[in-house]
Amino acid sequence: MNAVAHCFPGSISLLCLWHANKAVLAYCRPAFVRREGDEQSIEKWTEFFGYWFAIVNSIDEEAYNRRLDELERRYVPEYVDEVSYIKQTWLDLYKEKLVKAWVDQHAHFGNNVTSRVEGIHALEGASQELTTRPFHHMEWDQAGTAEPARRPSR
Repeated sequence: MNAVAHCFPGSISLLCLWHANKAVLAYCRPAFVRREGDEQSIEKWTEFFGYWFAIVNSIDEEAYNRRLDELERRYVPEYVDEVSYIKQTWLDLYKEKLVKAWVDQHAHFGNNVTSRVEGIHALEGASQELTTRPFHHMEWDQAGTAEPARRPSR
């Protein structure tokens, strides 16, 4: 992120919501789900994650503040570390790059995750059975789906 700000000081950069979700999941879920298969704890986790999801999908600042207050009322003090993680690691620093209310002020054409780029990287040769051809040498089927050429079997 520092490189983007340095090289393109006038540009707007957004954060990948998928990666933020994965980080919240990795940090917060263990506090809720201590034993896999425990339906009650999984349900509590799902509810907590739903609050996070609602916060990042807030359409305006008022909804954002209301939802953040609801999260704090519902989960502090029992899950104070998890709520603090969400606030201090993500929202205090990056809400303008992550929360819909701010992200939608910029043209991003619905791209709020980097999975399209990562999918192309995966296609370009994550597997040894694929050729090392660049993306523009992909073979396209009639549906417009890219299929990398396979190496001939030996």
